[in-house]
Amino acid sequence: MNFHFGRVSLLPETRLHRTPLFDVAMIGHLERDASLDYLFSNSAMLDDMRMAGYSDLLDLLRAEYENTEQPLRAHPLQGLPIPLRSLEEFQQLFSLPSSVSEGEKFVSRLGGNYPWLPIAIDDFFQAEVMKLPRRLWIVVVAQAQGSAAFLTPDSAVPPASNAQPDLVLRSRSRAEQITELLQRQPALLRALDLPNLGLLCLPDFERVHIPPSLTHIPRLRVANPIPAFLPCGTNSNDGIAEVSPPQTAQPDESIYFVTHLQRLLRVIAAFRRDINLLLAFPFDVNRNAELPQYSQLAITQLDQWKQGADAHLLRHVQLVFPYLQDARGNLSSPCALLAGKTLASASTRGEWRSIAGIALPTSKRTFPTVSLKLTAQLRDYPGPGLAVLREENAVVQLDDERLPVPYVASQPSTNSGELARFMGGLQRALENLGLNLLFENQHVVDQSVIVLRDFFTRLHAQGALRGRRPEDAFSIRRQGNDSGLVVIEIELAPAIAIDRIQVDLRSHNNHLQAGYGQSGNVQVEVRNG
Repeated sequence: MNFHFGRVSLLPETRLHRTPLFDVAMIGHLERDASLDYLFSNSAMLDDMRMAGYSDLLDLLRAEYENTEQPLRAHPLQGLPIPLRSLEEFQQLFSLPSSVSEGEKFVSRLGGNYPWLPIAIDDFFQAEVMKLPRRLWIVVVAQAQGSAAFLTPDSAVPPASNAQPDLVLRSRSRAEQITELLQRQPALLRALDLPNLGLLCLPDFERVHIPPSLTHIPRLRVANPIPAFLPCGTNSNDGIAEVSPPQTAQPDESIYFVTHLQRLLRVIAAFRRDINLLLAFPFDVNRNAELPQYSQLAITQLDQWKQGADAHLLRHVQLVFPYLQDARGNLSSPCALLAGKTLASASTRGEWRSIAGIALPTSKRTFPTVSLKLTAQLRDYPGPGLAVLREENAVVQLDDERLPVPYVASQPSTNSGELARFMGGLQRALENLGLNLLFENQHVVDQSVIVLRDFFTRLHAQGALRGRRPEDAFSIRRQGNDSGLVVIEIELAPAIAIDRIQVDLRSHNNHLQAGYGQSGNVQVEVRNG
């Protein structure tokens, strides 16, 4: 914010820097450049980025920024995860016009010609979120790449090798090193490499999957008048004659929504089974309907996917419908608003509490409006299992948190989003506990059991586990052998609909190594009993 004709400048900085319950990440488009003056003046933002493994890249950017001959003052920072704790930080950081030629932008008659990421950031930082510890990571990608910018090619390097220059790269100029490090890894893997990540949103991925020629309300089809000879001064354009709609060169990627979702979930399940993806369901390409509706093609493809061997991947995603629309008719994603409400509710009430039936802090309206009958069809099993937004008395709320498939395949009642969120938070908490426990001797092992028992006792006191006493809610058993392998087996009885969860923490030969679900000496495995 600038005052007195720019002579006085205020740089807002949030002082609430405690670690949030979980982080939220968004990947999308942005038509602005980052101000390096603000970036290198925000110490909290730099500390978060260095903790995420981007120290070498920041050192290269600072060297270019402090270059006395031609200092670098702005950069698009595409591909670099950037932490935000307020909307003001985003507005101050990305305050410069874009210097990148995006080529042909994605233009949709319904979705608009504007990026959805800034709108999503505004929706996320609601009043409840600003009262709590929070951290939103954004990763900017190029519009010209379309949906490919959100996907991961098979040749991509795995996480944890994101921004370390090798010997060959160090021989190049600083500008070439920066460009190479920013483009070395896909944006999805960069986001999945964030350690405390709990929710992932892709607002502009949803936008590029809206049919480009789809409109809000179809025009009334009127037959053109019969040609006739008219006086020269007669105006023949009465606004009623039918004209051809403007042609667009944009490809219709809505028919590939389920295919792209499969590629996203395979990567998420391979690297970060503890996070949940929030994604808006696409519109139908049928233009004969009174209003745009949900995609029947995607419903059919989703049903076929559920019959396959990889149907379990769908428990990592919540598909949301419909979209949000402001007073000017601009469409936007509903997922950022739900992510902010989920973080606020989980931080105060627990991750196992649903946000369904709670008024969402927005003045927008749902588009299109969904009836009660249609809500039940989209929500209930064995239907598509969508999380449906409804509007009653100018109040927008989520009807129910649903998953497309049951979290436990043999129990249809476990298709709840709060169950998946609780399981993800439990996995992250247990992994952190496992990495902090040192299995060096018998005394430390016994102490680790005490720490775990205290952790689950607090969960029981908060209502996450059912049972009159803590002994009825969980059990902890330690197993060991002469080979130096220590196994702690934990059985839980969550308050939500699932029978039992068995968690194994293993440490071999006193070596600790991070890595959930990967080849490491510390393994955290969650199995449904």
